[in-house]
Amino acid sequence: MNIRELEYYKMVCQQKSITKAAHALYMTPQGLSKIIKNIENELEATLLNRTSSGITLTKSGEYLYEHLEDFLVPYHHICSEIRCIEHRFLQGEGNVAFTVGDSSTGYMDATFMEKFEIKLLVNREHALAKKESVSIADLKGERLYLESPEFSIHHLIVDKCREAGFEPNLVFETSGFSLCHKMVQQNKGISVTVDFIFEDMKQDSLVMLPFSDGEYFWSTYMLTRKGSVPNPDILLFHNHVMRWLKMIAEKKLIR
Repeated sequence: MNIRELEYYKMVCQQKSITKAAHALYMTPQGLSKIIKNIENELEATLLNRTSSGITLTKSGEYLYEHLEDFLVPYHHICSEIRCIEHRFLQGEGNVAFTVGDSSTGYMDATFMEKFEIKLLVNREHALAKKESVSIADLKGERLYLESPEFSIHHLIVDKCREAGFEPNLVFETSGFSLCHKMVQQNKGISVTVDFIFEDMKQDSLVMLPFSDGEYFWSTYMLTRKGSVPNPDILLFHNHVMRWLKMIAEKKLIR
C-alpha cells in the first residue's frame, strides 16, 4: 500500500463508485478494484460493500476515509516543502529561481515579475458558461476540481469560499492542472485556471470566466540570495527578463 493507492481509495469514496472513480482516474474498473482489494488484504479488513448499484463503506472503510486527510495533508505538505523551489534554492542549487508568491525572507530577495489573473474554468455546456463573469458564490454546490493544498491557488479559492459562507464541494484535488482541465472538458465539474495554462491546454469545449467580486491573481517572483555578491550574469538575465515582460505587456511580443 502506498500514497497513490490511498489517493485512489479516496477517489472511490468520493465518487461512491469504482467505475466512476476509475473513469476519473483514467484507469480500468478492474485495475482499480484490484488496488482496493490489495489495500483490504494488507489491512486485513473489508473497506467496501460492493453492490450492483455501487459501493458503500463499511465501518472500517469509513474509519480509513475519515482519517485519510490526517495523513495525506501533512504528507503532501512535507513533499511540497522538500520539492519546493525555495527549499532547493536555499540548499545551494542554482543562483536564481522563480516561484509563485512573495517569498522575501531573511535569506532571499523576491523581485516581482508578473501576475496572472485566476479565472473560473467551465465547460461550454455548463449553465455558468452563459455568464460574462462570475462571483465566488457561483461555486456553491458545484463539483469543484482543484489543485492540491501545496499550491497557493488552492488556499485562495477555498478561503474565498469560506469567506462567502460556504464550504466548496471539492470532488478531487490533484497536483497538476491537466486533470482538472480534462474533467471540465468532460463536463464533470468546474475548476480554475490562468491564461497561459489555458492556452497550452486550450479546447473548444472550455470557457474561462473572470471573477467580478475581488482580486484573484497568481503572482510570480524571481528569487536571489540576500547578501550575496552581485553576479553580472544574474543581473544581465534579470534585466533581460524584465524587458521581455515589459514588451509582452505592451503587446510588442506574443507570449
